[in-house]
Amino acid sequence: MAQDLGLVLLDQTSITVPNVTRSGFEPCDLLDVPNKRFIHVKKSSRRSSILSHFFKQGSNSAQQFRKIDAAWSQLESLVRSAGYLAEADQLNVDPQQIRDGWTVEYWIADAQRKTGGFNIPFFSKITLRDEVSALRAMQYDVVLRFIDIPPDPIAT
Repeated sequence: MAQDLGLVLLDQTSITVPNVTRSGFEPCDLLDVPNKRFIHVKKSSRRSSILSHFFKQGSNSAQQFRKIDAAWSQLESLVRSAGYLAEADQLNVDPQQIRDGWTVEYWIADAQRKTGGFNIPFFSKITLRDEVSALRAMQYDVVLRFIDIPPDPIAT
């Protein structure tokens, strides 16, 4: 499905910071190189601890790409090894040139609340606000998107 949307699937892949033990991080779930989007996807928005970690994970990943050239090189290698040669070539340019204009997108797949619409827990809103501020300070745009899915009949 990711390929049908023109996206590179990077879920469960890892990038490490050189000379730092246990520094592995997931770059994003989906990567849209032509449109410069790091897309992070999470199912459900009901648990604050999970969502707060999700927002922090996206921000931390973006920070590594902004600050560490080796992380960017590893991203290019991951994309190339996944068979996306044109996208990898787009990533293989002057680091400052390619790093400008990127967006960090958080996609949350969830059923609408009984009252209609989507919502996230209060503390997750605080975490999101803080991470959006940090990301904008690093010159990233940020998008929060909800994907409407049918409610879980067991949970209702």
